[in-house]
Amino acid sequence: IDDAEHVDQSTTEFVTSLLQWSGGQRIFVVISGREGFLDRLGWQTDTTGSVMTLRLQPLTSTETAEILHELAPELSSGAIGTLAAAAEGNPLFALELLRSLADRGLLRRSVAGYQLVGDEAELAALDLPPTLGALTGARLDALPQPERQLVRDLSVLGMDFPRGAVPAVCRPTPSGEDFNVLLDSLVNRQVLETVEPDDSHYGDLSFSSALLRSVAYERLTRRERRSLHLAAATHLEAGFDRESPELAGPEAPFVEVVAAHYSAALLAVPEAVDAPEVRRKAVLAYIAAGDQALQVGHPAGAEAHFIVAGELASDHELGIAARSFEKAGEAANLLGEFARSIEAFNRASTLYENGGATRAAARCRGKSSGSHNRMGNLEEGVRGLKAALEVLDIGAPDVDAAQVAWRIARALLDTGQAEAARPYVDMALAGARALSDWPLTVQVLSLSGFLMDTLGRGAEAGAMYDEA
Repeated sequence: IDDAEHVDQSTTEFVTSLLQWSGGQRIFVVISGREGFLDRLGWQTDTTGSVMTLRLQPLTSTETAEILHELAPELSSGAIGTLAAAAEGNPLFALELLRSLADRGLLRRSVAGYQLVGDEAELAALDLPPTLGALTGARLDALPQPERQLVRDLSVLGMDFPRGAVPAVCRPTPSGEDFNVLLDSLVNRQVLETVEPDDSHYGDLSFSSALLRSVAYERLTRRERRSLHLAAATHLEAGFDRESPELAGPEAPFVEVVAAHYSAALLAVPEAVDAPEVRRKAVLAYIAAGDQALQVGHPAGAEAHFIVAGELASDHELGIAARSFEKAGEAANLLGEFARSIEAFNRASTLYENGGATRAAARCRGKSSGSHNRMGNLEEGVRGLKAALEVLDIGAPDVDAAQVAWRIARALLDTGQAEAARPYVDMALAGARALSDWPLTVQVLSLSGFLMDTLGRGAEAGAMYDEA
């Protein structure tokens, strides 16, 4: 994982769980990032004994000079020394210096390395930018206008991207230059580089450095960013039905990226006239991304996506926001993060209540109480479940009521209250059978069998197990 200071919450949680799980396995994980990223991500303290931290110090002048000599063997020791001093031990700065000199025509790239063009005295007289950021900006400023505009537009697509996405997303240049010609030129200038699409690269072109892409992105106006992010989302979302998030997620390959583009467009110009429409598209894309994450066995990512969806929708569409937080609570339960699931279920319950969805609010209070049970807070959990059941057990059989009754019975059995659990087992079983909910019926029959065993009624227990 490169540039780990930029990773999102779901990746952080995935790596944390991987480090905990893989302590005894032959798995080698390499993570690189800027100073302090371990503290920010909570990876500073290793309790497994399986993490080695290497803090890379700046290169010495001699080490920097050796790198420069390998890259530009024709340069004199004096020129090498000048460039090494300017780089201040940063190898990327050293490389960008050479690229900048090539952009100015003082060096020429070749298979053998950077070759001097003309008089070295001209190189020595240059006023070199004092920082890597300034140098990167100077490189962008030196590009011809069509290429400079294209680089800025490309920055919206991320660190790497497919060549085929460029015409669909980027603005035509004023003179109508061919995109492929401009892209080839940017590769020759080492602003971009070609890569092989694989698990670590989404496309076949990549920025030569994350800093270069970042500087280019910062030079876009807010409205330019918005327009380009919307174009990128539109290009990627073919076949992705935003109005049916339950159906949209699993089959859409770039749902998470689409969601990020819509979110970035909304953030760029939140006061835009069509901001509500863009917000809704972002919300439904994040819900679909969460569903997709669950399908591939990544509940931490799902939880993060559902929470973003809920927060985006909270002040605008209460029902969608509530359902998003409810899904986040379910994902947190899969991770065993019961405190987080309780918080998410409670947020969902409040939103449902505010929207007048009383039964849905009760359902979420029941799920929150179920999480309390799993944390060992059985008394509080049962009390909350009974309160939820009072709302749900009204009218026709209801799957939410049956599930809450089943949770109450299980909690009571866990505390040795077998007789008190019986009416709730009967209620859950009647509801599950009436609804033909066979998975729930099997769960309740198994619990009923355990109850009969506890009461010393082995024949009835056997019948329940057999039916299950």
